[in-house]
Amino acid sequence: MNSFWKTFFATLLAIVVSGVIFVSLSIIALIGIFAGLSVGANNETQKIKDGSILKINLTNISDTYVSNPWAELGFDKGDRCQDLPLSYVIEAIDEAKNDDRIKGIYLNMMDPGCGFASAEALRGALEDFKQTGKFIVSYSDFYSLKGYYLASVADQLYVNKEGSIAFDGLAGGAVFFKDLLDKIGVEMMVFKVGTFKSAVEPYMLNSMSEANRTQISSYLGDIWGRILGEVGTSRGLDSVRLQALADSMQSVQTTDSYLANKLIDGALYQDQALEQLCSLVDVDGPDDLYFVSLRDVYATRSSARSGEANIGVLFAEGEINVEETDSPFNTKKVVTDQLADRILEMGEDDDYDALVVRVNSPGGSSYISEQLWYAVHKASQNKPVVISMGDYAASGGYYMSSGASYIFAEPSTITGSIGIFGVVPNATKLANKIGVHQDVVKTARYADLGALDRPWTEEERGLFQQYVNRGYELFLKRVSEGRGMTRDQVDSIAQGRVWTGAQALGLGLVDELGGLQDAIAYAATQAGYDSYHVTYARREVNVLQELFNRSTQTVRMKLMNSWFTEEEIRYIDQLRELRAMSGLQARLPMVVDI
Repeated sequence: MNSFWKTFFATLLAIVVSGVIFVSLSIIALIGIFAGLSVGANNETQKIKDGSILKINLTNISDTYVSNPWAELGFDKGDRCQDLPLSYVIEAIDEAKNDDRIKGIYLNMMDPGCGFASAEALRGALEDFKQTGKFIVSYSDFYSLKGYYLASVADQLYVNKEGSIAFDGLAGGAVFFKDLLDKIGVEMMVFKVGTFKSAVEPYMLNSMSEANRTQISSYLGDIWGRILGEVGTSRGLDSVRLQALADSMQSVQTTDSYLANKLIDGALYQDQALEQLCSLVDVDGPDDLYFVSLRDVYATRSSARSGEANIGVLFAEGEINVEETDSPFNTKKVVTDQLADRILEMGEDDDYDALVVRVNSPGGSSYISEQLWYAVHKASQNKPVVISMGDYAASGGYYMSSGASYIFAEPSTITGSIGIFGVVPNATKLANKIGVHQDVVKTARYADLGALDRPWTEEERGLFQQYVNRGYELFLKRVSEGRGMTRDQVDSIAQGRVWTGAQALGLGLVDELGGLQDAIAYAATQAGYDSYHVTYARREVNVLQELFNRSTQTVRMKLMNSWFTEEEIRYIDQLRELRAMSGLQARLPMVVDI
């Protein structure tokens, strides 16, 4: 009886405490909402007036549009407070280009927080802006390589007197676990098709294979060559000179050295950089400068594309998985079969004259990739479906793309990687080492195939390899049909090999080099229209959901950053990806940090 009352009162106490916590959080949320409403009433989008300067200060650019309830409440007015879609940024720059009240751009960012393909598109928009004769001035305390790549387009490029520029070249690699796995007694049974399909190498080798080294050297070299060419053109330096500078560890050089080598136009403190702006807009001092944000400019768009055709734009951003994993270490976007359902739905909807699918994914589950391919392929039978490739559209990302009517890629898009693999851990030695034994009763020969402590027979390994081979042949079939090639033609450029968008164009894997706006315009033309407007598929978020999601995301990021170094986070990411590899994988060999 005493036990009953202890349980009863413990349960009652838990209910009361939970209720108090819930009510407290609700009150906090309501206070925030009403405060936001109050702020929002007096914090409308800043008006643009003559002599305005567009200030661009970004830390993270994504692809996906998220419906933002906080902006409507007066929060999130700045550009830095959350991810901004690349297309949003580019459209705002384009609007600023045509607005006579905006005299120039002030770039003030260390790193744009995106891949090189996105940076390439952003730099193109800035170059286009300059063609009007308007100025671009860039200042930062420090520049990452991508940050400097963007800043080099500026008419005047400044860095802090004690700042630095990480113009040190590109590097790509991975962490290898074979010796660790051998020591603890775990064998990673690898089944793959493709000489270059190297996603499994960290679990079976201690260093890169020559094939993988060859492909990474190829695509990094292609991207680096464009960086040297574009930066060199902007700064009046040839590629040979820039390569020599990159080989001199620029990240530790002095600002005097940067100035002498024409990498910058001056080393200033920020207030001094602002004084340079004053002379360009003819004001007395920095306090008289009038800055507007990307949001301010974007809000002035007169539905510029209010044309007849309605082009629907969807986003496939992140790894392709069966479902999102609920883990404190999971902070990445995920593509699931929900996107396939949405593509099919919009493909049947007569409100949309054409669709554009923006793909920014290194791949993942081959099963989900097939569902996405089917959705793209079926929708393309009803209306034009155009793919726009972002930073990555590799393996599963390319798989789904091959079903489209037409494919655009940025020159530095990482794509291809046509191959399949599967990884199955065998922990027999580990189980024996720690004294763990398992016994089973089964009704069929292979019923216990997934047991971690049972080694596979040669017959079982052979059967699983056949399964992987069938997945590869289906991948080849999808690409050959979509690209109008024979099976052998595709196989010769497949084998898991990664290509840049520029290389893929020459191989026939994509149709044209260009960005999302190019893909949208092409889709409208294919639908038979000269004018169009765009409907972006957004991820709707309600206020309370956003409140708790933001809290969770913030906690995750703080945990990661406080507990682990960047290198350790890379290890965790690789192990997390391994854990997520259920079934066959159509995944980029290695997502290298460039």
